Amino acid sequence: MMREKRVIYTDQLRSLCIAKGWYTCGNCAEYSRMLDMCGDGVYIITTDAIVAIASDIMKHSKDEGRTLESYCFDIAEIAHTFFEECESDTYSTELDFYKRKFKEYMSDIDKQENEIESLSIEIDRLKRENEDLQTQLSGVLMGTTR
Repeated sequence: MMREKRVIYTDQLRSLCIAKGWYTCGNCAEYSRMLDMCGDGVYIITTDAIVAIASDIMKHSKDEGRTLESYCFDIAEIAHTFFEECESDTYSTELDFYKRKFKEYMSDIDKQENEIESLSIEIDRLKRENEDLQTQLSGVLMGTTR
């Protein structure tokens, strides 16, 4: 039985983002996580993985006129496709393994995004608290200088 194996290398995904002006609204950690999604030629890249990468890029880019499909197309174009002969059982087992790994990875990303959101809320709360304290301190200082 023949199987198709598609991989994407991190350097090529990074170059694509730079060439297209993508991912200008994300921070370094988010960008690194997105690049890690391609597995740097180790993971078999499925359609779901391409859609996940494209969605993340779209979320962190200013190019509002682009569709998800167009991001997917450009990402799929940099994928390298290999064909190899294998036993059908081996293929199913390996595919299941990569699907599980991908789901685990996406779950980790969701957890990290939730954690980032929580930290962002906490930072906003602390900023407001700091502003309140500065206002109070200013009032105290104004009262003592009169």
